[in-house]
Amino acid sequence: MITISSKAGQAMAKAGKALQDAEMAVNAELQRVAADKSADFSSEIHQRFQECRLAWQVACESVTKELINGQHHEAEGD
Repeated sequence: MITISSKAGQAMAKAGKALQDAEMAVNAELQRVAADKSADFSSEIHQRFQECRLAWQVACESVTKELINGQHHEAEGD
């Protein structure tokens, strides 16, 4: 069985949820801009998406380090 710390798992879940929310906001903004050709894409929405993506990457790196340190990358099966 592969285990990670509760802290790393919670951080990954929180970052994943924030990234999903940011992606939905980007999609809604793209639809708004497509409907109104004179509208500009919101830089705030883009910035939030970038921040969420970075937080997700940091959380994934943390989990990856835990798995490598636990030598889970060498394990086979469950």
